[in-house]
Amino acid sequence: MLAAMPERDEAGRLLTVAVHELRTPLNVAVGYLKMLLDPRAGPLTERQAQLAARAGESLDTMARLLSDLGAIARLDAGESLVTRRRHDLAALAASVVEAFAATRQAPRVTLDARAGSCLADLDVERLARACRACLDAVAREASEGDTLVVSVTRFDPSTAAVTLAPSHLVSALGEGARWEPADEWRGGLGLELPLARRVIECHGGRVLSPAGPDHRPVFRVLLPLADASRP
Repeated sequence: MLAAMPERDEAGRLLTVAVHELRTPLNVAVGYLKMLLDPRAGPLTERQAQLAARAGESLDTMARLLSDLGAIARLDAGESLVTRRRHDLAALAASVVEAFAATRQAPRVTLDARAGSCLADLDVERLARACRACLDAVAREASEGDTLVVSVTRFDPSTAAVTLAPSHLVSALGEGARWEPADEWRGGLGLELPLARRVIECHGGRVLSPAGPDHRPVFRVLLPLADASRP
């Protein structure tokens, strides 16, 4: 009797094959659209050009989704390892806040890094994208007029916490707060949060939210600090 393959391995293989198979027709569609828009194919009416532009936007969205799915498959299979370097989490959080503020007028976001330097071994670009996905989820769930706070603190001697929350909830997140694994499918962000969780876990971290049924718009990213005895 054949042994059953573990469910996660089977799902991972299916995801990898699906991404590969979907990329081929997507690339064909992109190629034909480019040929259609080439002046050598003949002129388009204004309406036809508008429809082609919308089709191009949808194809770009599909390409991004397939790229995210491929990244999830590689992370789950352990094939895409993070490339780390020593970096200050406060500096990373500042870059996330700056990028968010540069692309969105609301809500307003501020940085609280009073804990000082928190050095960790990070894949800076990937982890910044993961934290930005968490911040986008908080912004999506926040109330109108909220100010968001990104804070960097010491969770314990070997762990740092990057907390992303509306300012009026920060005071409620003290030592008595109960935390549980964050719901990665909340927030209407598609694949951003599932991919963010996997990237954070590759760093030895976790993504948490306050326990309870109300799903307050708060995320806490726990990450191990760098070993000071190692360069």
